[in-house]
Amino acid sequence: ETAAASSSSGGGGGGGDQAVIRGYAQRYLREIIDMLDVVPRQMLLIFKMNDCLRHLDMALGCPGNPLVTAGRYASRRVL
Repeated sequence: ETAAASSSSGGGGGGGDQAVIRGYAQRYLREIIDMLDVVPRQMLLIFKMNDCLRHLDMALGCPGNPLVTAGRYASRRVL
């Protein structure tokens, strides 16, 4: 939890943060898999979309909130 918070607030995602996150992922791999197994497929797609949008924002150098962008398009689709 601490590593994820420091990585997202730092913006750059230093190598030390990545190593800590990798360690947590290895430590909790079974629990992560079990949790993802019960999450609805639509929610997994939202997680992946958010990840792709965040990566795209970082690559283009335009910081934004991908959840707000995704929410706008999702609400248009629902309405």
